[in-house]
Amino acid sequence: MVFRRVQLRRLRARLLADEQLLDIAFPSRMALLRWYLAVALLVSLFVLSVVSDAWQLGLGPLAAGFLLLAIAELRASYELLAVTNLRLLHLSGLLGVHLVDVHLASITDSQEQRSFLGMLLGYGTLIINTAGSDQPEVVMPGLRHPEKRKQLIDSLVHMPRNAHARAGR
Repeated sequence: MVFRRVQLRRLRARLLADEQLLDIAFPSRMALLRWYLAVALLVSLFVLSVVSDAWQLGLGPLAAGFLLLAIAELRASYELLAVTNLRLLHLSGLLGVHLVDVHLASITDSQEQRSFLGMLLGYGTLIINTAGSDQPEVVMPGLRHPEKRKQLIDSLVHMPRNAHARAGR
């Protein structure tokens, strides 16, 4: 939670005077289910080692489990996608900041990708393409309800230019 608050402060510091936040999204913890299952397995190995009276052997898996848990939580907190009435901001980084700023007028295409597990658990990847680039400008994996974010972005992209300033009001 601390990292999410830091990222939100970083985001708000980059907003323009007439810019209004319409949506903020962090990666879904459901997208990190594999990490959490690995943590559960490692903690189970520690519990088994305690039960079999060889708890020293279980300290390694326990430490690895805590490390994996910390990495999973950081991955769920250090990246965010914000949609404003003027642009799309993709912010990532723990100590440094990596910001991709895409003006709505330059977005040519948005795509949503989901795996079978993503369909079941409600997460997917949102891909944003811009004019003049062969590669996607923004790729946000593990996003909760990517179809809703895609729909919002598409509606803003296809909105008349003079209406962008009024979109958040």
